[in-house]
Amino acid sequence: MGELKNSTFNYNHTRTSNYEYFEKGLTLLKQYPNPEQQIFMQNGMALTYTNAKDYKKSMEYLNKSKIIYDTLEFPSKKRSLGFYYYTYGRNLYNLKDYTKSLEYILKADSIGHQISSDDLLVVTNF
Repeated sequence: MGELKNSTFNYNHTRTSNYEYFEKGLTLLKQYPNPEQQIFMQNGMALTYTNAKDYKKSMEYLNKSKIIYDTLEFPSKKRSLGFYYYTYGRNLYNLKDYTKSLEYILKADSIGHQISSDDLLVVTNF
């Protein structure tokens, strides 16, 4: 995972695009499986595609994350699910499925109200 840490350094210093960062992470995770990091990378790739207005491709990555969410428990799962629901809802909104979009956005909002501010702290290894 040292290579990924180097990518994170480059990502934080804008030498690597979001797509390249998450793609490299997903490639490394094939060699060094880590389901929690897999979700992080897939959700990041989904957000990259959402921002590029490729909503269907974004949802492909979110659907891959959903499979892991359904089978794995981990400490930051609730916060991560909030991000998942928000991004999924945002994609549905842009695909003009407003009713379903509202359902996902409200799930994300509910999670946001449930978690404490301590859960929102970002820890870094640098």
